[in-house]
Amino acid sequence: MGYNIQKYIVFYIDTTGLDIYHDYMNEIFAIKYEDGKIINVFHHRFSYGFRERVLKEFITWSNNYDLVTHNYYGFSKYFIEQVDFLPNKIIDTLLLSKGKYKGMKSYDMDYILKKYDINTVKGDSIKNIVNKIQQLFLILTSKSN
Repeated sequence: MGYNIQKYIVFYIDTTGLDIYHDYMNEIFAIKYEDGKIINVFHHRFSYGFRERVLKEFITWSNNYDLVTHNYYGFSKYFIEQVDFLPNKIIDTLLLSKGKYKGMKSYDMDYILKKYDINTVKGDSIKNIVNKIQQLFLILTSKSN
């Protein structure tokens, strides 16, 4: 598959809503992994006027790591590309899920994680969402599944 599971970053953006024309991203949380260990965390809450500065910091911080998130191409991309372009390789766990588990009734992270009897952390804090994405990525890239 060509995924670097030794060095990657799991990230998630939060937005003020779902409408890319009226809403904007206002928080980003990311965890940098090397050899399965957390080596750094990037977290910023920001207002509309600081989006560009924060995203540029994130691009610099993420360097050449693969970026892992859920539903990038269906959602996050549109908010991010209003401000800048991510030059990194993007791994979308939603697309990976659809490729690996054809015909599932849902590709929601919690639904897939529950299928593997993995108790997900309750609540939708941005940190919890990033942890769910990371668990899903490990399942999807595991050779035993």
